[in-house]
Amino acid sequence: MTLLEEAYDTPAPNGLGYRVPLLLISPWTRGNIVYSEVTDHISVIKFLEKKFDFTCPNVSPWRRAMTGDLLAAFDFENPDYSWPDLPDTSNYVREADVECLTLPDVVVPTVQKMPVQETGTRVSKALDYRFVVTGGVSEKKLSFKIDNVGGQGAPFVLFDVKNNAAVDPKQYAVEGGKSIDHVVDLVGDDYEYFLYGPNGFVRSWSGSVGEEGGDVHMEYDEGADSVVLVAGAAAGDLTVVDNAYVRERMDTRVKRALFMSERVRATTWRQGRQASPPIAPASPPIPPACPPIPPACPRPARPQSLPLALFTQCAWLTLLPSTHRYGLSKTVLSKGEKVAIGTKESGNWYDFTVGGQRFMGRMETGKDGVSDPAMAAGVAGLWQRNDEHPELEERLRILKRAERVGASRVVHKDSLFRTGEEEL
Repeated sequence: MTLLEEAYDTPAPNGLGYRVPLLLISPWTRGNIVYSEVTDHISVIKFLEKKFDFTCPNVSPWRRAMTGDLLAAFDFENPDYSWPDLPDTSNYVREADVECLTLPDVVVPTVQKMPVQETGTRVSKALDYRFVVTGGVSEKKLSFKIDNVGGQGAPFVLFDVKNNAAVDPKQYAVEGGKSIDHVVDLVGDDYEYFLYGPNGFVRSWSGSVGEEGGDVHMEYDEGADSVVLVAGAAAGDLTVVDNAYVRERMDTRVKRALFMSERVRATTWRQGRQASPPIAPASPPIPPACPPIPPACPRPARPQSLPLALFTQCAWLTLLPSTHRYGLSKTVLSKGEKVAIGTKESGNWYDFTVGGQRFMGRMETGKDGVSDPAMAAGVAGLWQRNDEHPELEERLRILKRAERVGASRVVHKDSLFRTGEEEL
């Protein structure tokens, strides 16, 4: 228990800390890499503990279990000691002074828009996350169990989507090698629950009370680069749908994101910065010329802007034959059955809907992979958010770059802190 928890006698740990930037600048962290482990300021302490062989007594067991130690972000076997080209910063302060005093004030648009995900993928570091979630809805209760079979502890959050405004999210913390189970009473006959974990891990349940099809869970077969859907004894015949990564209906944007990620991996491997070799293509190269397009399926002018579902209808997009079929467009999972689905071509990312359940995340294999290609391509996420934003009030639209204090003194807006008329 931390001092703050003791002082306020709270029933749960406080934290983690505020989200602040952390720059890892070293020969062992260079390159376009992504490190997605849960971290905060405790992670820096844990890193120092590993380096200098000591234990900090001020770190609570909960914080120690939930946060990583930053080691997964480093590649100590392939350092890059070359000196990067850095810009000359000697004139930055003077240039900033001139800009603040001469450029017009910033005017914020009245109509705001939600931010857009940055395109492209990067090498994503291997993490020690491995979770198995079992359970479902029965007798107006959601019962589930989280098994953390990996070595790193992880936090989880459960959202009651249909009652999100009235029901607070439920939070769980599961140490590595341990499990937790919980029962939630349903509010009403229709339900929709999202369970979130780190690095894109999601399990969801939706439907109505009395419907069949909730007894399914997912396991991993890392050696075969496959996820395995397992139907329990209570499951009926369930349709399995790949929502984002299936090869036969993969959006041009997703294909390009995967292709660019392979180029990044190959480049960093040649430069000696990547510990694992580049992923070998699972399919023969695309023929140099596409077959004739049938009249019933006209080639769209901008295929990258079409919904994913349209790509299952056009034969000209199915140009990637393979002896090992990765992904699926649709299949049926029956009671007691197991279905193995290859995920290598999607960087081991997956997104499947099975009946009223959804499975999203990335299977960890112990090797570096790529960041989510579907996210990089702008594929819609789980929450159907309203992109409309309230119009900004007029009094908040103009941001002055500088303010005049007294007769002649001018100071930058960012460096002026005032309480009433008094400067601090």
